Amino acid sequence: MMRLLPPAALAVALLVLPAFASSSIDVEEALVGRTEAEFNRLWNKTLELALVSSVNKDLAWATQIERDVAGPFLAFWALDDLLSLLLGTHNEALKEPLRSQLVNAVGVTLTRYVFEALLDYDVNQKTIKDLEMHLTQEAPNINAKVKGPLGVTVALRYIVLIRDDQVFIRDMEVANIRYSNWKKSFYHKYAKKGDWLGLILALNEKNHRFFRQFCEGGSNKAMMPSYIKTACVN
Repeated sequence: MMRLLPPAALAVALLVLPAFASSSIDVEEALVGRTEAEFNRLWNKTLELALVSSVNKDLAWATQIERDVAGPFLAFWALDDLLSLLLGTHNEALKEPLRSQLVNAVGVTLTRYVFEALLDYDVNQKTIKDLEMHLTQEAPNINAKVKGPLGVTVALRYIVLIRDDQVFIRDMEVANIRYSNWKKSFYHKYAKKGDWLGLILALNEKNHRFFRQFCEGGSNKAMMPSYIKTACVN
């Protein structure tokens, strides 16, 4: 069952959160005020950049995605918490500096999902519906319905935490399948052997392979995202 969850569905799920500001949020007014404008801006930028023609989805476009969508959106993720869920009982064995390197690789992987959605999926105003936020301290989560790659609507749930009056995502669930559960066998394959470097290299290779498509084109390479720079020299 886990294998039936397509990367495109995850990619679309990653793009849903910025639209949640349009729903009714029963949470502290200060928290809503700080996040609402950013959520709306991110979603509007997502829609705008998704409509760019395929011939113009080049390095300049990728740089804008990082600046206006992927970078700000990744800031909403509690990446260390997500990594802890992926590693399970192996989590305590991972020490610095390898932990920071692995957290970074996980972040770039989520960024890749965002790019994949904007490259391959018809993201539009009808992509999501039935938004609900439950931001209690006991079990905070965000629910929605997402139109999948084949036009099938699936349930989406973000498992979030509230830390220092900020909402952070620690995991997500698509069609009742949690991302951490779906991917944990891949992480455990390396973790059970203590092969942290092997795990980092495996994630990096997937990300490098994808981001190499942006190595050519565009005149302002000084603003090139770091993960694309790294992909272009590996």
